[in-house]
Amino acid sequence: MHIRPKSDRQMACVTNIFLVNLSAADILVTSVCMPLQLSKAVTLVWFYGEAVCKLVNYMQGVAVAASVFTLAAMSVDRWLSISPAQQVRPPGRKQAVLLLALLWMAALLIFIPLLMVASVQTEQVPIIALNGGHSSIVRMREVHFCTETWEGPESRKQFGIFSFSMVYAIPVYQRGGEMVQALEGSLDLGDMHKGSIRESQVQVLTPPENRIE
Repeated sequence: MHIRPKSDRQMACVTNIFLVNLSAADILVTSVCMPLQLSKAVTLVWFYGEAVCKLVNYMQGVAVAASVFTLAAMSVDRWLSISPAQQVRPPGRKQAVLLLALLWMAALLIFIPLLMVASVQTEQVPIIALNGGHSSIVRMREVHFCTETWEGPESRKQFGIFSFSMVYAIPVYQRGGEMVQALEGSLDLGDMHKGSIRESQVQVLTPPENRIE
């Protein structure tokens, strides 16, 4: 029976922790946010109250940020696992759980402005009836919309730049840097391997100096 080393079992456990966290964030989006947002996109109106309006917009941003942060943490964990540097080691189970807790806290803090600006707006919409080819307004009906009420276009733009930088730009830049470092490391190892092969070939092909005739 093959028994994997303790380090391999620990790496697999940490990877499973990351995968469970990623699945939880995806389930949150698909089970809570997507059905309500689909209803909003189809009917163009909001039936679920202001509290749900705030919560859905907020949790959608938080879940997406948590998914991106988890993918970034997984890439760091994989890079540390193959890094030749002896002073760096991949995180253990406790460190992975603590890291994910901090990432969720960061995601919760980033999208707090959505809790403050999301609100339900009420509009009066006319109900029109057709009589003999002529249209007439029968009555007015209140329709509710879940929107974001910002102080101005500049504040909305600033939050968009901030959230894009924190959730997408910085993690993508970090993952791209790790890929470049890993590629450079693999190329260096390949050059060292080729150099050792050439050196051994030279040693084999060099005739001995004290050759007996």
